[in-house]
Amino acid sequence: MIRNAIHQVLRRAGYDLRRVPRTSRAYPYVSQVRLAGVDFSFWIKDAQAEQWYSPEEHAKFAENQLLANLIKSGDRVLDLGCHQGFYVAFLAKLVGPSGFVVGVDINPENVMITQAQIVLNGLTANADVLHRAAAATSEGSLKYSHFSDNAMVVMSEQETVPTAERTSVDHLSSIYGDFDVLMIDVEGFEEEVLKGATGLFERSKPKLALEIHSDFLKGYGSTLQSLASAGHFSDYAGTMVVRALDRTKSHPFDLEAVPNKGVANVFLTPR
Repeated sequence: MIRNAIHQVLRRAGYDLRRVPRTSRAYPYVSQVRLAGVDFSFWIKDAQAEQWYSPEEHAKFAENQLLANLIKSGDRVLDLGCHQGFYVAFLAKLVGPSGFVVGVDINPENVMITQAQIVLNGLTANADVLHRAAAATSEGSLKYSHFSDNAMVVMSEQETVPTAERTSVDHLSSIYGDFDVLMIDVEGFEEEVLKGATGLFERSKPKLALEIHSDFLKGYGSTLQSLASAGHFSDYAGTMVVRALDRTKSHPFDLEAVPNKGVANVFLTPR
């Protein structure tokens, strides 16, 4: 009864808790992925990664096709919170040799795995990955804590946790050139990252692929409304996937319809 209650609470919040199946397969191994008409190879680190990055499961998710629809050949894409490089490889294949993808992650282990994905797929000429904490400024460092293979920024001064040097979208634009697409998955820290793109927003309107973690926003002093202001959402239109409803279906983007719990994947283009 307790287990069922936990599952129900998590599902309402947009998450799914499943037992990682036991397997005789040795890790790591390379999985072959076909997604939205794109083929790439992907290192599977362990049983958790096997669950998260199942090609069969990802083929069902509407957000992957929506992301592919957002990308054009030759685009320059910044993937903030790139985790283990699944989307770095996917995006680099989509933008082709005339485009470029930069992945950023706060967890150094994920950065190493992402670099392995880049090399595995022969993408060193049009993809890069950095160990940085994406933030509003590029000054100083940020603390972070691990959960599973993920990491979150920690704002408490009392906690003794690892740190990563900051970077901002504008700082990275000064190095790599302006980005056509910002993909942001930073566990509630979305507003702070968007505040670091002020210069880019002034020069152009990048396409946006945001994973909005409504549960975590308030931990960083953010709301859906303040996030929308930082991201200039009023200048955009697009689609979204609300995971708690159905991850296989998309809906027109409406800030009022983004739930206060769980995860929404939002894909926006300038009006």
